[in-house]
Amino acid sequence: RFNKTGASTPTVVSGLDLGKDEHVIQPRPDLGQSVDVLRPAPRPVEPMSMVGTAGAYVPHVVLLWADSSPRDYALAQELVKQMVPYQRGENRITVWTPDMIAGGGNRRDIMFSNLNRADVFVYLLSADFTSGEVVGVPGLHETMIGQFPNKYHIPVMLRACLIPNSLVGKGGYTTPVAAASDRDSAFSQIAIMIRASTMDVIRKKG
Repeated sequence: RFNKTGASTPTVVSGLDLGKDEHVIQPRPDLGQSVDVLRPAPRPVEPMSMVGTAGAYVPHVVLLWADSSPRDYALAQELVKQMVPYQRGENRITVWTPDMIAGGGNRRDIMFSNLNRADVFVYLLSADFTSGEVVGVPGLHETMIGQFPNKYHIPVMLRACLIPNSLVGKGGYTTPVAAASDRDSAFSQIAIMIRASTMDVIRKKG
């Protein structure tokens, strides 16, 4: 993010200040010792205007679920598959999920880059989501709604739970998908709903 003078300002997410430098102990074999080095903290990535091959804006969708729930992860992957056709061709979108961070990558930088870029946030709800952490941050949905009030925030109920107050009135899909007799049908409806939001983003971006 940038202030009115053009200077960069720290992004704070749930108490995490990304604008602070840090000391690290760096090995120096040539000196036969380790040296304390002040390393500048990576700055948040400014949201990018993604443009497709035809010049159309490419909306960025972020799917978020509870870190601690293998059940939610498995359900989330079913939705990811339903979203694949929308990532191709005209009016395509991009979809990011936390498990796309490759081993050895800077998890924090990649995560906040994608959160900053997002046009549509999809929160995959369960009791694990509302009571635990999402990408290592408690109450991430509240922070994102507060920081990006004009973006889409879509709740999708994976498993029966109470909807957080901050997501009440946001629409979405509030019938537990895990209990559906035909989960493919439920997830395809959710994918269509997300697609409608991204098409609205494209229209607004012109």
